[in-house]
Amino acid sequence: MSHFDLRFGILVMINILKSQTAKPWEWDPFDVGSDITWIKFWLLAISLFIFSFVSFGIPLTTVPPNNARYIQVQMKSFSASLLACFLASLFFPQLLFWYVYPTILSFFLCYSCICNVSRSFVYWAQAILSLAPDFSIWITTTNRVDEAAIRELHGEDGVELEEPNLEEGRAPL
Repeated sequence: MSHFDLRFGILVMINILKSQTAKPWEWDPFDVGSDITWIKFWLLAISLFIFSFVSFGIPLTTVPPNNARYIQVQMKSFSASLLACFLASLFFPQLLFWYVYPTILSFFLCYSCICNVSRSFVYWAQAILSLAPDFSIWITTTNRVDEAAIRELHGEDGVELEEPNLEEGRAPL
């Protein structure tokens, strides 16, 4: 049976409350901008812990078995995306949340599909790149200037090599 996780709805409610204040961009419910006390720290830590691990689910079926209406509470695995949304909704301005929240929700709902597509793309790229031949290019240099070869290229009337004047700090043009 499918369930809707109420944690997603809590994030929306937080941002609706933020929009009702006089200046929603200055909303700071835990007064984090000022001195952090142990009570504030533990309150925030416990709420983050509960929010990231405990799932509150509402059944999505129209008629539950035995006509029972219930909310399923269970300890699920850690949800990093929900924790990131929760922290973002608390600390960042409200306008940012309304742009990012649908993106995170769509990523969460299509997570398995996105992972399968990403995995197949990585395997495809690995297969294509393994077909490419290996090239080894060796570049060697010598410190010695062969003046005979330079005279042969430029002729006997060629330009004489001048050593740069390093005492003045620059080479001649």
